[in-house]
Amino acid sequence: MIPSFNDEITVKEPLSTGLKEKEKEKDTLSGKPDPLSEIIDFLNTTLKTNYKPTTPKTRTLILARIKEGFTIENFKTVIENKYIEWGGDDKMKKFLRPETLFGTKFEGYLNAPAKVELV
Repeated sequence: MIPSFNDEITVKEPLSTGLKEKEKEKDTLSGKPDPLSEIIDFLNTTLKTNYKPTTPKTRTLILARIKEGFTIENFKTVIENKYIEWGGDDKMKKFLRPETLFGTKFEGYLNAPAKVELV
């Protein structure tokens, strides 16, 4: 049946698992920073960018790596090492973004020999 303009239409909100809300509440109550926010804050500070920890793709990538057992320190190491390696190269610095850094090559980036920053 097609509703007429006089019929009342009820719009239901999409179902939510409540997981995000529970994660935020847990982090707020514990006083510990949200790992996603901590990683993205470090990325933004290091690269002088403005990525958001709430972007679905970024969240998915970070949570996938965390699920594989990687730590916040591992993320910071990858960010620092790739910044040192790619930051001065105009062709490569465009890859200093969550999609590249936290993707399927993350473990390779983590274990690659660190480049020494020349002063």
